[in-house]
Amino acid sequence: MINLANLKRDAFLMCFINGSTSILAGFVVFSILGYMSVIAQKDIADIVKPGVGLAFLAYPEVASNLPAKQIWAFLFFLMITILGLDSQVCMMEGLFTALEDTFPFILRKRKKISLAVTCLVFFLLGIPMVTHAGAHWLTLVDAYGASGYALLFVVFFEVIGLSWGFGAERIRAALKEMIDVKLSVMWIIVWKFAAPATSLLLFFFCVLYYHPIKYPTGEDYPAWANAFGFFLSSCSMIVIPGYAIYYILFTNKHLTIKERFLKGIRAPEILHTGKPQTIGNGEEMRFLDEKH
Repeated sequence: MINLANLKRDAFLMCFINGSTSILAGFVVFSILGYMSVIAQKDIADIVKPGVGLAFLAYPEVASNLPAKQIWAFLFFLMITILGLDSQVCMMEGLFTALEDTFPFILRKRKKISLAVTCLVFFLLGIPMVTHAGAHWLTLVDAYGASGYALLFVVFFEVIGLSWGFGAERIRAALKEMIDVKLSVMWIIVWKFAAPATSLLLFFFCVLYYHPIKYPTGEDYPAWANAFGFFLSSCSMIVIPGYAIYYILFTNKHLTIKERFLKGIRAPEILHTGKPQTIGNGEEMRFLDEKH
């Protein structure tokens, strides 16, 4: 049977370790930048430019001033490699699971081949990142592909879909039902009001203060690069309104436009059906079913 105490403990522990690691890494990076600024007698802004490569300048500087610097440098880049592989496994598993659920008859029959082809596609897409201009491509994709206003746009609709479409109260009840954790009303307020308002406000600030990305020399990226960046952002943003339009216009044609819209923004009723069932490792799982 699932140990609920361990579940809650692990959740708090994971959040604490994740946040503490980020804070510790920030202290190390900016402490070293201050040290480099003092040694070079320059402002920090003149020593290094912000970006995805900031840690690659700060941590090697630390390693070069420590005893047995070769070992510390090796450990640093080993850590970076492990972190990258771990992130790739998580992202690939999430992506492939979604593809597998969408096209079960095609992908599940040949799962190994399908997974290998998916990995190969992303390997080919990643080749430009290791070319001579790889740092510039990485900066371009990082600035437009999965951060900034595009990320906040998606987050806003995710929060709206969960807290208003599915229902914050139902999430609270489901957590109580599944892991016997009763959340306070504060979480309802955060999910329904604070989180959507914050993400929407940050989205508008990102759009308002947008400026084209620049090379480390201060020169602007070419116009085609920024256009490509906007295309990357649009790929993740247009899916939400695009599918909404498709759903309203081409599904449930026996319903009116208003009925299709209301059906699309409301989750189906979900009931707890049957007693908890035992799964392979002896743990108990409660199955939820849709009421049609």
